[in-house]
Amino acid sequence: QDFARAANLFKQSCDKKILTACVGLGRLHVDGNGVPRDEVEAAQLFKQACTVVGDGDVGAACFFLANLYTTGRGVTQDVDSASYLTRRACDLGFQDACPKKKSS
Repeated sequence: QDFARAANLFKQSCDKKILTACVGLGRLHVDGNGVPRDEVEAAQLFKQACTVVGDGDVGAACFFLANLYTTGRGVTQDVDSASYLTRRACDLGFQDACPKKKSS
């Protein structure tokens, strides 16, 4: 896989406010694939996408940002922000953020 090329394309699209691309670029920064590992930059990209309603993968952006707040990677650890962002991600339709129903 050519992560550097993907990162370049994501960056070009993110610069044009295509928020799904910002999420993709953020994920690459978290993992250090094709770009230097930079969780501060990833948090900024996720925050940018999470604050907009109704475009692309904003629920995923909120969820990934919540994970950074939970662990304190790239941001100051803040469980209240993590909880809020997880709920927001679920409300925006990102199912991985929704509480799992317990089976009886």
